[in-house]
Amino acid sequence: QTDSVAKLVKDLIVRKAITWVKAAAPIIGLVLLLLVLVVAMIAVPVIAVIAILYNSPFALFLPPLESGDTVQIVTSAYVQEFNRDVNTKVNEHTGYDLRELVYVDYEGMEETPSNYYDIMAVYMVKHGVGDTATVMNDTSKGWLQAVVNDMCSYTTSTGTKDVEETDADGNVTTVTKSVLYVNVTLKSYRDMISVYGFNSNQVEMLEQIMSPEFMGQLGYAGSGSGGGGGSPGVSSMTEDEINAILNEITDSRQKTVCSYALHRVGFPYSQDLRDSGNYYDCSSLAYYSWKDAGVDISYGGATTAAAEAQGLDEAGKTVAFDELQPGDLIFYSFTSNGRYKNISHVAVYVGNGKVVEALNESLGVVYRDVASTGKIVVIGRP
Repeated sequence: QTDSVAKLVKDLIVRKAITWVKAAAPIIGLVLLLLVLVVAMIAVPVIAVIAILYNSPFALFLPPLESGDTVQIVTSAYVQEFNRDVNTKVNEHTGYDLRELVYVDYEGMEETPSNYYDIMAVYMVKHGVGDTATVMNDTSKGWLQAVVNDMCSYTTSTGTKDVEETDADGNVTTVTKSVLYVNVTLKSYRDMISVYGFNSNQVEMLEQIMSPEFMGQLGYAGSGSGGGGGSPGVSSMTEDEINAILNEITDSRQKTVCSYALHRVGFPYSQDLRDSGNYYDCSSLAYYSWKDAGVDISYGGATTAAAEAQGLDEAGKTVAFDELQPGDLIFYSFTSNGRYKNISHVAVYVGNGKVVEALNESLGVVYRDVASTGKIVVIGRP
């Protein structure tokens, strides 16, 4: 009898459950359908966005779709191949006493300049819109090789150079040597805007890709990222910190120059926008610092570091390193560039072993210790 009661209770519970499920089924189905729709509403846009990104220049910063070659690997291989060709030409200087590798009109602080990151950015903007340019097949490798060829080139020229030679007896004589120059031109992404006729949208994408925020993900720290050695310094200063430095400068003109430079610490770096007042490169910072004091340090209408140094040097306005005073301009040569004394960088001395200089896109204008003293070729005092 007890078993009969238990069976009866069990049957009642089962029937109630079945009745509840039948009644709730439409509601449960609706809830599940809504969940599926919600998931689809979230997933479909996400998938669409990912697809759009992989068919845009910004795919460069996404995980590769396929294993094997990537844009970075192939670009590196093509750049290394170009460099090998250049070095072969430099080393095989038969018929000449000397050879010299010249990075034409280079401005910066790298001993071996490279446009590796520029190449990738230009390639992605040119071929990555509406296409998965990060998939390295034969077609895309051909596109990339063409970009490398357009952005990396060299020519040769010849000349002579007077060289001092010392014989075994210590006698010094000047000998004229024949020189083979291998002139390397590395175009930046800015140069390629006009070469490829990029429109405003493409230019905007180029600027975004080449920004430290994006290229920093690939290890890029700006042109001359080494900063010529030494500490990167500081990129912000309080008014009290600036005044403490200026209070030690007694000469009014020197104080004006240093004040202008110090108040630009933290400003962004740009060669294109160097005359805007909102961006600086190394030579425009020097130029405008002295212009604020009423002195024009341009030479022949040019305000490159090399031109500024040439004007001061030819005017006899140079000093020795141990004679440095606030406002003096320190000019550096990091590599041969075909300009005056191969000068490629300048810093504004502000006293106590410190300079203000525009380093690169990543660091901008900084205040730091005088660095790379072995690379200094001219110190000018306008």
